[in-house]
Amino acid sequence: MRGHSGTAIIVWLDDRVLAVRHSYKPGLRLPGGGVKPREDHRLAAIRELREETGVIVAPADAIEVVAYSGKYGKRSVFEVHLDTEPELTVDNREIVYAGFELPEAVIEHNHFVNNYLRKHVLPSMAA
Repeated sequence: MRGHSGTAIIVWLDDRVLAVRHSYKPGLRLPGGGVKPREDHRLAAIRELREETGVIVAPADAIEVVAYSGKYGKRSVFEVHLDTEPELTVDNREIVYAGFELPEAVIEHNHFVNNYLRKHVLPSMAA
């Protein structure tokens, strides 16, 4: 798996994030997945979001917020903010649930992503 790059996308709706549940692993995760060879990470995040939830966003709206390299390759995380809740669709094979949840409900096994989620939501929670 060395060199396998990945991407994820944080979709904000007010103080909630779009989370998905996979059929093959527990917990709620951010939409995302692998980056194909020579594929742009931003476009891969947008592709994965569309494949997993049916949500379509413009590339210009997806801003990179976290990027890091590990033993398995580069991982990039983007975010986008929505004004209205979109209609969500899942395939009920790979993805069995998609919905907007509080950030603390999302399981990400990376402290960069977890820290970003927690820092982003704290100011709005205090208001």
